[in-house]
Amino acid sequence: MSGGFRDDGKGGLIAPASAIGGGAGYIDAGGRWVVAPELERTHPFYDGLSPFRKDALLGYMHVDGTIAVAPRLTGGRHFHGGLAAVLVAPDTFRYIDKHGEFAFDGEFCEAGDFGENGLAAARIGKRDQAGYLNKQGGWAIAPRFVKALRFCADGAAPVSVGENQYGLIDPSGAWIVQPGYRFIDDFNAGGLAFFGHGESSWDYDTGFLDARGDRFFPGAPTGCNEMVDGVIRESDYYYVTRHGKFHVDGMDWGGEINEHGFALGRTAHEDQRIEGQPNPPATWGILDIEGEFVAVPANALEPLTDDGGMFEETETDTPLAVFFGDDDDLLMLDREARIAYRLRRESCAEGQYAALYDAEARLLWTSPVGAPIALPERFFVAPPHTLMDKLPSPDALIDFAKAMLLDTERKLQLFALEGQVDDENEGEDDEDDEDQDEDDDAAIARYLTSRSRIVRFYLNEELVGYYQFLAEERSALLQRIKEDCVARLSAQFGPPDNEPDFAGQPHNTWYYAWQLSLDTPLPGAGGAPEANRLWLALNWSGDTGDGDEWGDLWLTCAPSLATLELAIEAASSLDDDDDDDDDVLLRLVTGSPDGILALAEDQVTAALADAAALANAAALAHLPARYQTSARLEALIRKNVHSAYQIPAVCMSAEGLALTRSLYGRDKRWSRLDAQRSTPPERWDAHSLAGYWGALLDAAACERAVRAGAPLSSIPLWLRTPALDAIAGR
Repeated sequence: MSGGFRDDGKGGLIAPASAIGGGAGYIDAGGRWVVAPELERTHPFYDGLSPFRKDALLGYMHVDGTIAVAPRLTGGRHFHGGLAAVLVAPDTFRYIDKHGEFAFDGEFCEAGDFGENGLAAARIGKRDQAGYLNKQGGWAIAPRFVKALRFCADGAAPVSVGENQYGLIDPSGAWIVQPGYRFIDDFNAGGLAFFGHGESSWDYDTGFLDARGDRFFPGAPTGCNEMVDGVIRESDYYYVTRHGKFHVDGMDWGGEINEHGFALGRTAHEDQRIEGQPNPPATWGILDIEGEFVAVPANALEPLTDDGGMFEETETDTPLAVFFGDDDDLLMLDREARIAYRLRRESCAEGQYAALYDAEARLLWTSPVGAPIALPERFFVAPPHTLMDKLPSPDALIDFAKAMLLDTERKLQLFALEGQVDDENEGEDDEDDEDQDEDDDAAIARYLTSRSRIVRFYLNEELVGYYQFLAEERSALLQRIKEDCVARLSAQFGPPDNEPDFAGQPHNTWYYAWQLSLDTPLPGAGGAPEANRLWLALNWSGDTGDGDEWGDLWLTCAPSLATLELAIEAASSLDDDDDDDDDVLLRLVTGSPDGILALAEDQVTAALADAAALANAAALAHLPARYQTSARLEALIRKNVHSAYQIPAVCMSAEGLALTRSLYGRDKRWSRLDAQRSTPPERWDAHSLAGYWGALLDAAACERAVRAGAPLSSIPLWLRTPALDAIAGR
């Protein structure tokens, strides 16, 4: 539903609602459509009328389901006191009555709702002062304010007469509180208005005013939208009322108080924790406005959250909290933590359907039978498969590890037998220059090593700040997954060796590692087992950056140091006089778009950069920053349309994009790509910028993307800053 139920004037109820398959309409108390879902959007009823949209135009619906004002308006607000402000032109409002007729003459750039005292704040022109209209369109309080907010039920309105000069007036325009406040917000439902009185927000000279101008909640850090029935959530542990703070014994975290006067909270049972043992499961409960905490039933596992991890809001006017049940169902709990309703997924021969039961297990409603119903995933105690990266579940780990072993041995044998570092290119190492040999050896080691992140959790700053227990929960889950992975790999490959010697191994990193013999010995190995060995290694990594938290599990497959040395010797001994070091490097960097990454940055020359980019335009993103020049970009664009098509989105500058459009704007394939990469991201996550032109980004979008988990490699070089590095945790 998109609004609460209202009396339809015929002995029933009506509410705006959206259909699962799209469209909106109005339903009765039985869930039947009073107005079919053939509208684009419907809104809650106010003053007996509900705004709705059809064919992109706004109209108003009566509570009996008949149209009061036909959809002919471009925009408008809810009715209050029998009148509503509607758009008649851009930034131009007029007031209409419930018949859709103009209530009086006069156009306004700002037109507020009429309050209980029959006055509405309004402004004629953007540079004009604001005042208050009566319902006849006359000025009850003449325009003389820089800003005018709505009147509260107790007859006071915040206004300003200049910057940092806010006060309160009564319905006659007389001052209740003289203008001396830095700001005063709208009054909330409890009749209090958040104010700031000092020179800046850092002074914490804040609080709330009532309609008489009396102050409450001195130093309150949050505004009136956070207050419900005179209570503010101050932190994870404390709530504040006019009479002081209160904290519920045993509760280690509590959420925001909702419109129904209760909050969700939990206790982690810290007094029951035993060192070295898993923490006992947290107990969730419901905290009422009086500070009483009631634990939820044992079969209510945790609250339902949305995709962003915030509590799922219940239907309007429905004081219920939705919890995951332990029996493939969703439980709806009332403010006393009792199960009021149960929504179950059920099956029949024709498919699956949802069924709603009341507290006495009486069936109230069923959905149509259809395709399988996917239940949402738990968030606080997340199932392990939700953290898997590249694997559908831990059950796929062994097959994935075997594939890594096969691929690593294939590359190793190809290099040792043919001197090739990929399927198409070959080369050998020069033994004459010892320093160069060391650099080349490192590049070869990187190529012969396979490394893949198999598990990841990431919590952004908002989640870490709000749920201060969540990082600990995720870390504990990662630890349990790691232990499970170690057990699975040990069952397959034997006990781990915690002192591996594989090629390219970083220092000061703890590994669980398993050594395995090659299926086919390398040439010249003889019977030496250490020269025919691969390592499979599992390690953890994690960090904190700018409030974010993350942790990963990595699986690495690499040859042992002795095996790598033997492979390099075998490749170096190959009889191929036409190849030298330069040929090896050239073939290495041109073989694939990211081939250049096999070299250390100081090994990359302008010639190698040109060769890599000309062979694969996608290599441009992998070149050192000093070689990602406008001249090189222009050369790739002018080369041909195929080259332009391959240019990474992150490298495309505004000048480059303009040039490409001028050259290839009529090419259908490139035009489709241009259209796709010119479409702004619909959501912000680690992949938001992967297919969006760098030329169209700005600093704000980059910061938002990085905070959402986007890697720095998706940020154009010209927009990278030390601040972004800090956000990304570098």
